[in-house]
Amino acid sequence: MKTMRPRIGMTVTQFPEYDGFKLRRDYVRAIEMAGGLPLLIPVCGEELIEDYLDSIDGLLLTGGPDIEPARYHQETDPLCGPLDLERDAEEWALLDAFVKAGKPVFGICRGLQVINTFFGGTLYQDLPSRLGVQHSGGVVHPLAIEEGSFLFPLYGRESVSNSYHHQSIDRVAEGFAVAARSGEIVEAIEHRSMPVAAVQYHPERMTGRERFAEHGPDTAPLFAWFVQQCMDGKRR
Repeated sequence: MKTMRPRIGMTVTQFPEYDGFKLRRDYVRAIEMAGGLPLLIPVCGEELIEDYLDSIDGLLLTGGPDIEPARYHQETDPLCGPLDLERDAEEWALLDAFVKAGKPVFGICRGLQVINTFFGGTLYQDLPSRLGVQHSGGVVHPLAIEEGSFLFPLYGRESVSNSYHHQSIDRVAEGFAVAARSGEIVEAIEHRSMPVAAVQYHPERMTGRERFAEHGPDTAPLFAWFVQQCMDGKRR
């Protein structure tokens, strides 16, 4: 009998110029290659949240625009980027539903920032002006990984990754542990008791055909880890 792939829901970015949505194909490829069934969640209203929850085994919060600073109790800095208030609201509702149901959640870039602020953490609205660090445009940098974290069995104490962000975690949300850093920048977090984890970098751009072979490891094992989390949850 064929084993059913766990269904992984992925959030998307609105594309108002064409009255549509967009998501890089490498997210889809990474989940598919890891054994999951990728399903896109368009921005379509909170009334469908329960239906998504019933239909999906795990949630992948993808990259995208900056989060409204009011959600983490700050005034909007002039250097904060464009916002998508509708996406903020719907990802908050999705995350709330999946957390309450105990289903696995993984965040990438914006997804890490959504998770951290949802649980009460804060962000630096602009790294260059706040910390004098440039992490946008595909900067390649080392990762220092914490022993005992979800990343440690995959990559050991040190790895290399990329960055496409100008914001990052300032205060880590209560209940979370830092899994990796690059200097002062928090690059990965995980909840201490719930199946919720996230990375600030873009592993979907470092696997399969998108792999930056010259810059470090294949990140396929990270997606395999998340898909296995969803499979284990599906069996319970």
